[in-house]
Amino acid sequence: MGAVAIGAATGGAIICLVLFALHESPRTGTMFFNALFAGGAGGLLAAAGVAWMLARLVANPFRRAMTAMVALAGAAFVGALTVVADAAAGRIGLLGLAGVCVAVMAWVGRLLTK
Repeated sequence: MGAVAIGAATGGAIICLVLFALHESPRTGTMFFNALFAGGAGGLLAAAGVAWMLARLVANPFRRAMTAMVALAGAAFVGALTVVADAAAGRIGLLGLAGVCVAVMAWVGRLLTK
């Protein structure tokens, strides 16, 4: 479960930071949409990749893949929360949500090392 939480938080933090960086960009042209797509896809892939790597002790590759898929879904959920964070507080809300993701990574990482 730690791999899922850390993976989802990693992907969610990446998505939040990409949206934070693109918040004031002009929303015309393909450059904005390409960066938005690349950031979102990169966050989801990072979530799955981090969970896959952290679940390396699981011998069954199908269970390991399921761990990666659940982390990807968690990152997508954090991506949905960015709408609320942006509507509530704008750029600061996105940065705050990224901070929550980093705090979750640190907390779960600390629990796993005990």
